[in-house]
Amino acid sequence: MSPRIIYNNEFIILEQRFKHFFEMKLIYALFFIDPQKLVNSLSISFEESVDYFEHERPILKLFNQAVIYDSWAKMSLCKKKQYYKGIYESNTDLCELIDESLKIDSDDSLIKILEQCQSILNQKVDIDTATTFMVPIGNLSLKYKNYYVLTGLKLEEPNQFIYLYNDLQLELNNLFLRDYGPFGGWTNIWKLVFPALDTNEIFIGGDAEGNISLDTVDIIKKHLVKKSEADVYINKQNSIFLQDFFEDTKLLELDEQLSIHQTKRVTGTTKVNPIQLDVEDQDVLGKVNSALQKHVDQLKLMLEKNENDGPNEKDYQTLLLKIFPYIFPQYTQYIREYAIKIDGNSKKKADKPDYLALKSDLSIDVIEIKTPYKNVFRSTRYRSNFVFDREVVGLITQTQKYIYNLERNAVREEKIIAARFNEKTEFNGSKINIASPKGIVIVGRRPRSDSKLSPEEQTEINLSLSILKGRFQDIVDFLTYDDIVERVERIVARSTKQIDIS
Repeated sequence: MSPRIIYNNEFIILEQRFKHFFEMKLIYALFFIDPQKLVNSLSISFEESVDYFEHERPILKLFNQAVIYDSWAKMSLCKKKQYYKGIYESNTDLCELIDESLKIDSDDSLIKILEQCQSILNQKVDIDTATTFMVPIGNLSLKYKNYYVLTGLKLEEPNQFIYLYNDLQLELNNLFLRDYGPFGGWTNIWKLVFPALDTNEIFIGGDAEGNISLDTVDIIKKHLVKKSEADVYINKQNSIFLQDFFEDTKLLELDEQLSIHQTKRVTGTTKVNPIQLDVEDQDVLGKVNSALQKHVDQLKLMLEKNENDGPNEKDYQTLLLKIFPYIFPQYTQYIREYAIKIDGNSKKKADKPDYLALKSDLSIDVIEIKTPYKNVFRSTRYRSNFVFDREVVGLITQTQKYIYNLERNAVREEKIIAARFNEKTEFNGSKINIASPKGIVIVGRRPRSDSKLSPEEQTEINLSLSILKGRFQDIVDFLTYDDIVERVERIVARSTKQIDIS
C-alpha cells in the first residue's frame, strides 16, 4: 500500500510512517520545535532549505522542501497539535531536549537552525518510528472552488500546477509512477507531461473544463515516453550517424533496448470490448480474405522458382498490383514508366520510375518493383556490420532521384502527369499535387536459414534489415517479397466477425 494523500481543511497531507523517512531526522526536528518559538524569533528564508536537502529520500524527492516548511510554518498552533500530537507524545524526551537546547538569534538562517537541530539529534536520542508522519504538500485552492492544489510538487516551472478535486480517494501510486528499482520511490511523470501541453494547469477529477479522470492518469503513466527511453533513442540516432566514422558502435544493442522500452509502454493497455461487425461487413471481409489468399498462394508458388526458369519482373509487378489495393489502400491509380524530364543533364534526358501512384488526396508517390532474385545484403560485412548490397543501395538512390526530379519540376510536371492519368486510367480530374512525394521499394528476399550462420547472426541480420529500412526518410516502405507475404497473411488471419481493440 502506498502513502495516502488526504484532505484536511486547508491542506493536502501526505500520510506516511516514520520508517520511510529513516534518514530525515532534520525534518522531524523542525516539527518538534515549538512553532511559535521558531516563526516569531526570526524571518525564515525557506528557500535556503532546498540545497541543504539534496540527499533527501525517494518520497520527498517529489516535493519541494521549502514549500513544505512554508506550509508547516503557516499552520496554526491548533493544526500543529492536531497533526503532530502523536509525534510529540511518542517523542516527549526529544521534543523537550530540542526546546531546551535550541538557541535562536534573530539573524540566524534556517541552515544554522537545522545545523543546531542536527547537533542535538546526534546525541543519539532515539526517535519512535511507529507514529504516522503527516507532510503538508499542498493547500486549498483560492482560485478554483472544490479543488486543492499541489503547491509542494516539484515541476520545471513555478507557474505549473496540478489541481485535485476534493472528493478523490488518493494514494501516491494514483498520481506517480512507482519505481521498483533498488532505491524504490516514485517518478514524477508530470515533469514530462507539462512541456508537451499548451497549459500550465491540470485538473484531476471534478467539473473543471478539460479535467481528466484517475483512469486517464493511469493510462498516461503506462504509455508516456520516459526520459530513459528518450536517451536510448538519442544514442541510437547518434550511433547510426557515427557508424560511418567508427568501426564499432552499439547500434544493434541500442535498437534492442529501444524495442524493450517501447514494448513496456504498449503492454498493460486497458481492455476494450471488440466491435461486432454486421453480416454485410463480415461478408465483404470474407471475400477480401479469399481473394488475398488466392494471390498470396500464387506469390508463394512464384517464389519457389529460381531466376532462370521463374517469372520475370513484369510478372511479379502484375501480381503485386493486384495485391496493392489491400496493403496500400491509399493508392487509387497507377501509371507505368512515366518519363520525368531531367534538365541540365547532357547524358540522360529523362528518368522512368516503374510506377507513379496516385493517392486519394491527389498526391503522387514513386514505386519501384524489382525481382526477388536480387541480394539484399553484401556477401561480406563492412566493419563487422551487415549492409545493403550495392545494387540495392543503387535502387534506393535512383528512387530518391526520381523523387528529387519530381519535386524540382513540380509546376511543369503536375499538369502533364494529371493528363497522363486521365488518358491511361479511370482518373477524371484536372489537377494532382506533387508535394513531398515518398518512395516504396520492393526487392529481394529476406535472408533465410543459412547453415554457415549462427542463430545469433541470423537474428543480427534481421535486426540490421529493420534498422537499414528506417535510414531513408523519403522511402516510406522498403519491402522484401517475404515482407509482402507476411503482411498479406496477417490481413487474411484477422477476424471477419469483429474488430479487436486492445
